[in-house]
Amino acid sequence: MTLNKTNIILQLIFVVILHPQLAGMEITYSANAIVANPVECLKKIRTTDKPYCQDLKNINLTLPTLKENYISCIKKHEQTCPLFLLDECTQVTCSNKILTFPCAFSRLKNPAIRESFEKRTSDLLSNKINEAQGQLVTYTGFGCGEAFQDLIIITKALMTHQKAHLNIHLIDDNNTSYSWATDFLNHCPEIKTDDIFLDFESRLPELAQHVREINQNIPEIQNMPSETLQQQLAFSCLKKEVQYKQFIKWLAQQFPESKIALYCHNVVQTYCNFLQNNNLAHADIITASDIDDQGAIEMGAICEYAALCKATLNAKPTSNSAWLIRTHDYAAIAVARLLGTQGATQISFDHEDL
Repeated sequence: MTLNKTNIILQLIFVVILHPQLAGMEITYSANAIVANPVECLKKIRTTDKPYCQDLKNINLTLPTLKENYISCIKKHEQTCPLFLLDECTQVTCSNKILTFPCAFSRLKNPAIRESFEKRTSDLLSNKINEAQGQLVTYTGFGCGEAFQDLIIITKALMTHQKAHLNIHLIDDNNTSYSWATDFLNHCPEIKTDDIFLDFESRLPELAQHVREINQNIPEIQNMPSETLQQQLAFSCLKKEVQYKQFIKWLAQQFPESKIALYCHNVVQTYCNFLQNNNLAHADIITASDIDDQGAIEMGAICEYAALCKATLNAKPTSNSAWLIRTHDYAAIAVARLLGTQGATQISFDHEDL
């Protein structure tokens, strides 16, 4: 028996020596480790992103082999960091896309701001899960960007509720190409943990034509050669799907007893239509941040968020919202309130200290 134990110990030592990445994977990217030090996780994500971007320059991403080659590249870099496609805002770009400034809420610059916001929102989500007693709870992240902050919020809540039933909806303009594709194919926008990806290659010419028809006022799309448009749509859809698969796969691995579903949308109206058409509940928790910088304001993000809060509170008055906002000299949380009873058309935002 002693000999067998010695052999096992020696085998484990060899694994650590020969495969140091595998030895540190579980510790580095566990729920506890990421919540305890999200700044370190972000740094590792960005360290992995550099060789990934370099590889993209060297592989064939033309249409016949795009999916196969891209997924092979992704799997290679996931061995180093399983969440490397996730990220969050670190800088603000003006409309001329020439001047950039550090984001006031950058976790690398001032980690306490996002930490306080995540504590507040994860507590709200945790309370909703506790009240639901195993029934469905819905979390909606607006302007989720690259989804890292949403992952932290949800992870913190699930760490104290290992058997939660949770629907996650992420709304962001970066999801537009994927939303165009799922809408055109009449495909559910749910992102699953499997290795099956949206299959639209045979209908790419039709999809490209559909995109031209719904974007007649955008010269860049109208003037783009058909083959180029098809390739850009294919790559954009695949990259977004892979990114969200990293998100949901990691949650499923960390919390195997929870029942979690993930859906992505590009605009509030698409999201609301999806809920209505599929008889799904509106959000119990809505979160938002990084939607009041200059670029987001120009895209109408605040009006979109207000529309989301209004639709949600009218459908579910018990919902909670939390928007991390910039004030003159400090950060605060804006909480949405209906001005009137259910069915109200006006909304206000009360500011609360972090």
